[in-house]
Amino acid sequence: MVAVAPGWAAVELIKFLGRRTGISSWLLGACIVGGAIVVLRKPERRQAVGKYGMPMLQVLAEMLEEARVREERGLAGLREVILPAPPGPALRQGVAVVLARQEEPLLAREVQELIEVRFPGQPVPPLTEIRTVLSEGSEFVQPARYRWQFGRQAGPWRPGE
Repeated sequence: MVAVAPGWAAVELIKFLGRRTGISSWLLGACIVGGAIVVLRKPERRQAVGKYGMPMLQVLAEMLEEARVREERGLAGLREVILPAPPGPALRQGVAVVLARQEEPLLAREVQELIEVRFPGQPVPPLTEIRTVLSEGSEFVQPARYRWQFGRQAGPWRPGE
């Protein structure tokens, strides 16, 4: 990180200055590199840059390391507070997901088979439980005998209400 940070910071600075001034970032970068070559051609100038530039880079590296440590501490604190994800959807949610993705009404057995396919690794609920969820859930409608669909039945339209 320490070796890459100065170059990355320089590229970001050139892109920022290019946006602010309206000059192409490539042209601006070429001018900066050319100026650095002209300035650093003499050995005494390179020594001066090394003498004053290296401590600045060390301070920058220390600041970056401190920021990384604070970020890791913050993430560790968040992991303690955030609740773990549930292992899978509840039975009612699973039935709703399966029926919502079907265009035609399904039998309870077909719903059971699709739950097994859609949620692998989870125990397949018994057919009696699926029928209970279907009959008790207001979000499921029975358009034909023994066949279920996701949605609600609407009554006829009554103007004025």
